[in-house]
Amino acid sequence: YGLGAGAPAFDTLDAFLNISTTVIVGSRDTRIDDSVRQEPAIIGRQGHTRVDRARAWVDRIDRLACAKGRASNVRLFVLDGGTHDFT
Repeated sequence: YGLGAGAPAFDTLDAFLNISTTVIVGSRDTRIDDSVRQEPAIIGRQGHTRVDRARAWVDRIDRLACAKGRASNVRLFVLDGGTHDFT
């Protein structure tokens, strides 16, 4: 999962928070299949669906930025009627 060794390195949380990011998720991306991990710890932190998880991630980054007295550079864009497709 993630980028593994290909992930960019950040020396500090501040460097990460400087990156403008847009998270895009479809409003109907609520199907739970084998590609959506459902371990209790993950559900507790992130939620059940990709929509829940997108909102949770953006909220967490917003709170981290706020705790550092900064504005968040993360935006959530929900595509009305959009689903999830690997093709």
